[in-house]
Amino acid sequence: MRLYFASACSHGDRLSGWGVENYLYSYLILRNKKNNKNSIFDHDIKGTKHVLDSGAHTFQQADKPFSFEDMEKFLEEYGQFIEEHNDKFEWFAEMDIDNRVGLPIVDNWRRQLEKISPKILPVWHTYRGVKNFKKLCDNYKDFGVGKVTREKIISRKDLCKLLIYAYKAGCRVHGFGITDPSICYNLPLYSVDSTSWLSAETYGTITIFDKKKMKFVNFYYKDINKFKKYFVKLSDMDMLTDYHSRTKFVVDQYKEFEKSVNKVWKRRGIDWEK
Repeated sequence: MRLYFASACSHGDRLSGWGVENYLYSYLILRNKKNNKNSIFDHDIKGTKHVLDSGAHTFQQADKPFSFEDMEKFLEEYGQFIEEHNDKFEWFAEMDIDNRVGLPIVDNWRRQLEKISPKILPVWHTYRGVKNFKKLCDNYKDFGVGKVTREKIISRKDLCKLLIYAYKAGCRVHGFGITDPSICYNLPLYSVDSTSWLSAETYGTITIFDKKKMKFVNFYYKDINKFKKYFVKLSDMDMLTDYHSRTKFVVDQYKEFEKSVNKVWKRRGIDWEK
């Protein structure tokens, strides 16, 4: 399983400095950056992998009302960006908002983008059903699945069967917004992404990987002694104020998690490196 560190638009330079190799961006954020679209690739180095999410879900959930014409304009601009930066990314996620506009329209949008690049990534959601999943297996080598933790339509056991079906069909499936160990150790996903590595800054918690589990520990001054083994080079005050060091620690924990998941799936006979 390959872990892509999301929110690379804002944190790519830091992630690069910490040796991260896999990044996920949001086109919506890049679109809002306007004149800063090229600078995000300053940290791009040989051997790194990049995926671009459309950001369409965030766009249609924004406070500002939007129309179908707005989405068509968004699609046009997204296509232009893909054409300009096609060589920078492994995949470009489709605009998977069929819950709002319907699957025929999303399929049509995807076909338009596929005329620009062969790297367009369809994104399956459980409400599309098993038949649609197998259709993707028949027609694509790579595709994604939505946030399965939020979609209760299909059981975890049945979803696992579908992913094994995809693996046997030679497909690579990416899980969007997934780093839950209970999913990663039990569903054979080729890759996943998440912003959970930012927990130290977002929620004030330290994420510790321990025996196939992610422990989220609140960082309080009264408990500072138990964290000293993790931040041996920092003083007590630095531990409280240097959020970069705490975030780097969390990033390293997710790297170890990634290695552990890969070892487990290799023992089960699924090796994505073959």
